[in-house]
Amino acid sequence: MERPQESHLSDLERERLRDDLDQYSNELYGHDRLEKRRQFLRERAKQRFNEADRSGNGRLDREEFRRQYPNAARHFDRIDSDGDGEVSQAEVANALRTRLELRRQYLEKRFRE
Repeated sequence: MERPQESHLSDLERERLRDDLDQYSNELYGHDRLEKRRQFLRERAKQRFNEADRSGNGRLDREEFRRQYPNAARHFDRIDSDGDGEVSQAEVANALRTRLELRRQYLEKRFRE
């Protein structure tokens, strides 16, 4: 398989490309639709968290977390940032934000190569 030709974009070109892609996304999907989708996902995440909270204390212990988020269970200790043996919605949201930011940085680095 032929490897695509590498492109070395300047920071200005990269920024323009990012702006063009953002504009295309907004035109294609509409800013309002994107915001509604984000809101839906936030509400769904809260609902899933509350469903998992069998004790009703607003926090998930290791077992509640494992039942609801089996793929993320191995990361429980990292998500539990205050080390109290339970995770709050804020800790879960913070872990997701961190993960997304790391992914963005990784992709940005790859894009520059």
